Amino acid sequence: MSFPPTFTERLDHRDRIWWHSQHPNRRRRLTDRLHRVHESRTFRHRDDPATAWHCCEFWPRLLLNKYNGREFASRHGCVNPELLWWGSDHDAIPFDQLPSNFAIRPVWGTARRGVVVVAADRELIHGVPAEPQRLRAVLPRTKMLRRPMTVLVEEFVPDVTAADQLPVEIKAHTFVDEVAALEVQTRRGTQVDAYRFYARDWQPLQLEFYEGHPQDAPLREPPDWLDELLKQAARLGTAIGTYMRFDFFAGANGPVFNEFSSTPRWHPYTRELDEWFGRLWAEHCPDRL
Repeated sequence: MSFPPTFTERLDHRDRIWWHSQHPNRRRRLTDRLHRVHESRTFRHRDDPATAWHCCEFWPRLLLNKYNGREFASRHGCVNPELLWWGSDHDAIPFDQLPSNFAIRPVWGTARRGVVVVAADRELIHGVPAEPQRLRAVLPRTKMLRRPMTVLVEEFVPDVTAADQLPVEIKAHTFVDEVAALEVQTRRGTQVDAYRFYARDWQPLQLEFYEGHPQDAPLREPPDWLDELLKQAARLGTAIGTYMRFDFFAGANGPVFNEFSSTPRWHPYTRELDEWFGRLWAEHCPDRL
């Protein structure tokens, strides 16, 4: 009797093919590597035709570019933070024209590397003074040639209980149109402060997700707009046709889209979670990376 690949095995396979161009066919491997270079410099618009988005069989990885992710989310009815400015010339960021609270994110990156959040005259991620010179100094550069990386300057989405704190994040683990679990996190700087998992009906999930890291956030009431978040995640998942984690901020008036996560592994998954999510992948999209 054969068993479907585990969730971790699926993510490992996706990582090799999508992000390291390890296609089994050597010729395809080379062409995909060249295509990825082109992808990394490509910015899509929400009104582009589907053929422009579906540039190759691995097209969903294009959404990990946070500008493209914003546009794709808007294309499918999600609310984004307001875009105040974007570009790669960090010296051109109009700090004197920005509101008192804002966030800066690189278009590529994970774990909040290179992210700057200013609220109430404080920078909340790195703890540096909220002065333009200090802020520019922590903005990321490319690995190659150390050029300034393209960044997005966006509206800051505050916590609903404290205007100068980072918001609660709700991450929807979604297999095509099925939202399997909602991961609710609070953060302090770049670190996860506490987390808890809920089912789509907001019942707490009792199984442990991460090896050696039990759920430690207090239980909270479901947001009034839970149904809207589930609808948005299902629309995005249906459009992509495979597993993806969709990350939202808990806004005052509804979910605010943040970003896509293709290989989310904060810590190793428990065997129970690994097998459960592996079965869901096999059930909903067995032949899709």
